[in-house]
Amino acid sequence: MREEPNFKRKYLFLVILLLSLGLFLPLFYYLHLRPIKQGVVYHDIMKSYPEKYQTYDQLLSDFNYALSYDSLANHHIRRQMIYISAYITKKGLFDLEGAQRFLNRTLAEAEKELEAEDENLEKVTLIINFYYDISKIAPSVLPRLEAMIKKYMSINSGYEWLYFKLADVYMMKGNYDGAFEMIERAVSQNTMNDQKQFKLAVAAVLVSRDDIVKSALDVVRRIRQSEGDSEAYDKEVFLTEAEIYLIAQAYIKREDFLKALQYYKRLTRISPENASYHFDMAMLYLALNDNEKAIREARRASELDSFNYADKVDRFISAIKR
Repeated sequence: MREEPNFKRKYLFLVILLLSLGLFLPLFYYLHLRPIKQGVVYHDIMKSYPEKYQTYDQLLSDFNYALSYDSLANHHIRRQMIYISAYITKKGLFDLEGAQRFLNRTLAEAEKELEAEDENLEKVTLIINFYYDISKIAPSVLPRLEAMIKKYMSINSGYEWLYFKLADVYMMKGNYDGAFEMIERAVSQNTMNDQKQFKLAVAAVLVSRDDIVKSALDVVRRIRQSEGDSEAYDKEVFLTEAEIYLIAQAYIKREDFLKALQYYKRLTRISPENASYHFDMAMLYLALNDNEKAIREARRASELDSFNYADKVDRFISAIKR
C-alpha cells in the first residue's frame, strides 16, 4: 500500500513528460527544424541560380517549395523573389517563359510580407520600389501602390521619401498638381538639398509656377556654388546635362515650346554632336511654325547620325514641304 503514491507520482510524471514532448516537439520543429530545412532548399536555389533554370516557371516552382515550409525565414525568400523580379523588370524580360507568373506570385508574397511587419521602413521601401517598377509595365497596380504609400505616410509622416514616391505615382497618372504638392511638402522638411530643390523646379514647370521654378533653381545654384563643383555643371544654369534635359521635357509637356527650345539650345552647346537633341529641336521649331529652322536642325541630326535619322529626316522634311 505504501508504494501506491509512488506509482501515482511516476505515472503523473510520465503524463507530464509526454504532454511536454507533445508541445515541445512541434514547437521545436517549427522554430528550428523547419527553418533549417527551408534554409537548405533556399541555399540550393541560390547556388543553382541562374544556371540551373531554363524558365522562370522552374525557378518559381522551387521558390514555392521553399515557401511551403512556412517558417520564420519566409521573409528571406520573399526578399530574394523581389530582387529577381526587379531584375526581370529592369531588363524587360517579360516575354520569357514564366516571367509574368513569377512577377504575379512575387506581388502576392510582397503583400504577405507587408502584413507581417508594417513598421520596417527598409522593407516598406523595398516593396514600394518593387510595386513602382511593376507599375511602369502594369498600370493596373497604380491604385494599390498609391494606397500603400498613403498608408505608410500616415504611419511615418516624417519619412519624406514617401512624399517623393507618391509624387512619382502622381506624375505617372498625369496628376501634376498632386505631384507638385507632395514634392513641396517634402522639400519644406529640408530646403537645403539641391536634388530635392531640382525636383521641385521640374514639378513647378508642369503646374506653371514659374516663381517656384526660379526660386528652386536659385537654391540649387547657391548650394552647388558653395560646394565648388562647377566643372560638373553647365555654368549658365548650374545644372547637369541630364537635368537640363528633364526641364526641357517638362516644358514640352506643358506645351511651352519656346522655353523648351531655350533649354535644348543649352543641351546642344554641351553636346553639339548629339543628333537626338537636334532632331528634338527640329520638332520644337515646327511646333513654333518656324519651318526653315526645323529643316535645318533635322538635316543636322541626319548629318550627325545618318543610320538612325536619315530616313526619319527625309519623311519629316517631305511632310513640311507638302
